[in-house]
Amino acid sequence: MVCLIFGAQDLMIKNRLNKLINERLGVVNDFNCVKFNADTVEIFDVIEECKLMPLETEKKAVVYDNANFLSGDKTKKVLTKENEQAILNYLEHTNEYCDLYFVVHSSSLNLANPICKKIKEIGKIIESVDPSDKEWQDYVYKLFAKYEIAIDKEAIEEFLKRTNKDAMLINSEVKKLSLYGDKITLNVLNLMVAKPLEDNIFELVNYLVTNKKKNAIELYRDLIVKNEEPVALIALIATQLRFFVDVFSLHLENLSQEEIATTLKVHPYRIKLALNNQRFISLKSLKESLEKLYQLDYDIKSGKVDRFFGLELFILNFNK
Repeated sequence: MVCLIFGAQDLMIKNRLNKLINERLGVVNDFNCVKFNADTVEIFDVIEECKLMPLETEKKAVVYDNANFLSGDKTKKVLTKENEQAILNYLEHTNEYCDLYFVVHSSSLNLANPICKKIKEIGKIIESVDPSDKEWQDYVYKLFAKYEIAIDKEAIEEFLKRTNKDAMLINSEVKKLSLYGDKITLNVLNLMVAKPLEDNIFELVNYLVTNKKKNAIELYRDLIVKNEEPVALIALIATQLRFFVDVFSLHLENLSQEEIATTLKVHPYRIKLALNNQRFISLKSLKESLEKLYQLDYDIKSGKVDRFFGLELFILNFNK
C-alpha cells in the first residue's frame, strides 16, 4: 500500500499516521517500521528500504516525512527529474510487503504533480483536516479535563488565539498550566501564556499610530525582557506598517472594507481596526515612518547604531 497524508497540524498528522501503521502492522517496532526525513535523506535510500523484505514480520512500513515537494506551497522544495522518476518507477512496481507513507506538512497538495496523480491512482491520499472552532474548543476542554482543570469559556477563546490553534503548542501550554492550579481564568491566562509575537507587534504599531508612546515603550521593553531580538522586531514592525499603507491606499481607491480584506487576504476585522486609525495618522506619515525604519535597519546592520537604543528612539520619535 502507498499512502500520502497531508495537513497543517503536525500533531494530528502524527496521530493519524500512527493509527494507520498500527492498524496495518499490529505490533510496531524498529524492525518493521522505518522512518526517513526528506530534508536529510535522498529518495533513493528510501526506495532501497522499500524493496527489502521485512524481517520476522509479514509486513513493514516505511515513512518518508517532510515530503513537502508534493505540497501546493510555492516555496516548496522541488525534486530533480531524476528523483521524481525514481519515485514514479517504484510506484509502478511496489513491494506488496511494504507500506510506503509520504507525509506532507501543508494544507494543500499539488495535485498536478505526477507523483500525487500516481498515488491517487494506486493508493490513498488522506487529508488531516483542520478542526472547526467548535471542535477546537471541545478539544481544549477535554485536554484540561484530563488534568482535572476547569477553564472559563472566555479563557478558552483567548487560549486558542494565543496558541494559534497549533495542536503541539496547545498540548505544551496545557501541561504548563496544569502546574498552576485547578481553575484557569482569563487573568491566569494573561500571566501564564504569552501572546503570539505577531499580536504584540500589531498592538505595538497601533500604539504608535495612535500616539500612545508610553504604552508602546512599555510593550517594547517587555518584548526585550523576553529576549526578542530588535532586528527581528524591526522586520515585523515594517510588515505591519506596510499593511497599514496598503489598507489606507486601497481605501483611497474607494474599495470597501470587504474588498480590501479580500485583496489583502486578511480578516475584515483587521481592516476595520486599521481604518479606525486614519484619524490619527496620514498615509504620507506612514510612508515616511516606513522609510525611517528601513534606514534604521541599515544603520544597525552597518554597525552605526546600537540596535536596542535605535529601535527605542524610533518608537519615541514616531510620526514627529
